[in-house]
Amino acid sequence: MHCFRSAINHLELGEKLLTLDKPMGVFRLLTAEEEAASGLMFCLKECGYINANRLNPRDHNHKVSVIELFIIIKKFIDDEIASRGIDIVTLQEQDGKRLALDIVLPGEDEEQRPKIRPYPPLCFDFSGQENKILYKKQIKSLLAERGVEDIKNYAKKQANRRNQLLYASSEGYLADIEIEDKFYPAQKSRVFAMLNAYLLIVPYAVNCQFIQDSLNAYLNIFTKIGLRKSSRECVKNCFFKKK
Repeated sequence: MHCFRSAINHLELGEKLLTLDKPMGVFRLLTAEEEAASGLMFCLKECGYINANRLNPRDHNHKVSVIELFIIIKKFIDDEIASRGIDIVTLQEQDGKRLALDIVLPGEDEEQRPKIRPYPPLCFDFSGQENKILYKKQIKSLLAERGVEDIKNYAKKQANRRNQLLYASSEGYLADIEIEDKFYPAQKSRVFAMLNAYLLIVPYAVNCQFIQDSLNAYLNIFTKIGLRKSSRECVKNCFFKKK
């Protein structure tokens, strides 16, 4: 949880710095996103998700890729789910203690549409023709939007942004930087998206299939690690799960 406290601290200080020292303000805001990503990685490790030990919360490439997976999954929901009149992104407080997720089904009466509330919230999975979703269509769309050909190389360039703010190059050093007005709100939204994910995971002792599938998709898409699963990992996951 300290990573998320740190992320919020960076958000607050970064917003103030934007008017005084814009490069350092941007540096703080980029760090906020990375801290939130680290917090989510540590969460998956502590909860005993298979392959979570392959995440590296200290690796900049790993950290900047987390929000890209969120974007890919959102694209999938927009493309495949929302087009059928199904909403699954409504977050609500449950008894004032936990976050809940409603899956709202199509219905004639907009106010009385039937709802499904998975418990724990993320215990569902996406599948098609007996195979897990690979998000190929969404990745292709994201690459087209970014104007790049390889998603791993794109993540690597994104991870280098903080270094470019701090260190001189052969062309000199960065005295100022141009950012759009939406930069701070966007970084804040990224941090709180990951914080929401954290709060949908940590209150529950059960490991959820959607989280496991998303973790596997992340490793397949953004890393060269692969998804080996040793017998030791299986035993640990089955018998030493967080209570």
